[in-house]
Amino acid sequence: MEEVKDIQEVRKHGDQAFLEQDFETAIHCYSQFIDSRRTVYPSVYARRSLCYLFCNQPDRALYDGMIAQEVFPDWPTAFYLQSVALYIQIKYDHLILLILWKNQLFL
Repeated sequence: MEEVKDIQEVRKHGDQAFLEQDFETAIHCYSQFIDSRRTVYPSVYARRSLCYLFCNQPDRALYDGMIAQEVFPDWPTAFYLQSVALYIQIKYDHLILLILWKNQLFL
C-alpha cells in the first residue's frame, strides 16, 4: 500500500512540475509513474505527450498520444496531441528540405 502511495506522489510531483513549466522534470515523473504501473493511464500519457511537445520532441509526443488513443479510441485530447505532434514533424521536415534545396542552389 505504501508503494502505491509513493507512486501517486510521483505523479503529483509531475503535475506540479508541469504547472511550474519544468517539463523535463514532469517527463521524468510521468515516466516513473508509467514504468511502475501495469495499467495504462491515458491521462498520464497525455500529460507526458504535452510535455514532450513543449520540449520539442514531437516523435515522443506522437507515441504517447497514440498510446492514450488505444485506451480511449474516441478521446479528442488524444487526437489533438497526435495532430499537433504530426504538424510539428511535418513543419520540421519541410524546413529541412527547404534548407537542403537552398544550399543546392547556392553551391
